[in-house]
Amino acid sequence: MLSEQFISSIRAQPRTANTAIAKDIGIYIHTLHPSPKIESNFKKSSTAVNALAANSTHIFAAQADKAVVHIYSRERGNQEALISFPERLHTLTLVGDDLLVLGTAEGRVILWEVCTGRQVSTSAAHLQPVSCMASTSTHIITGSEDSNLHVWSNPQLLSLHTNTNEPHEPIRTLSKHRAAITSVVMGHSSSTSNICISASKDNSVIVWNYHTGDLLRTFLLPSTPL
Repeated sequence: MLSEQFISSIRAQPRTANTAIAKDIGIYIHTLHPSPKIESNFKKSSTAVNALAANSTHIFAAQADKAVVHIYSRERGNQEALISFPERLHTLTLVGDDLLVLGTAEGRVILWEVCTGRQVSTSAAHLQPVSCMASTSTHIITGSEDSNLHVWSNPQLLSLHTNTNEPHEPIRTLSKHRAAITSVVMGHSSSTSNICISASKDNSVIVWNYHTGDLLRTFLLPSTPL
């Protein structure tokens, strides 16, 4: 029988009594089909929006207002590791199963190879915290509270032949929004016409060709998109 699951997390424990929520639990795995229920949970985590990622074996949770990521084993049902980083983290995403991409409060992007522990850090290209990210196997797009989106090349960032004394820079900037970026998603095409869609507190959603930087369409909304 087919089943469907999703993972949710909370930033802080609820202030009001609720018998359905156990103390210290911050991450929940929900089964949606065939019968709705909470399949499992993980303790000692407090995550902000866009700060949770998962693959088939592990869950990665950037802790709110801290420079650490908690790693949980889905098989064992416990916390497996705590990884420290040099800056406070605001958001994260996974590229495949073994590359964790993190956005910092200082506007920097950190790539962490899960298997080797290698870290690659970019310049502080954003003027304010990184608020959201999306990725494919070849590109990363970061959105920030500074209203800009940066496009990064994965092969360039991870190249062992890159001069480590020179800061990594984005290959393109998308800058038509007028307020903080709240969300960004990327299409699934492998062609050079692949798109991304960004949402902003300026009450707009923009469709881009991120390979060229062209703005394809703008949607104006009656309220701020999440």
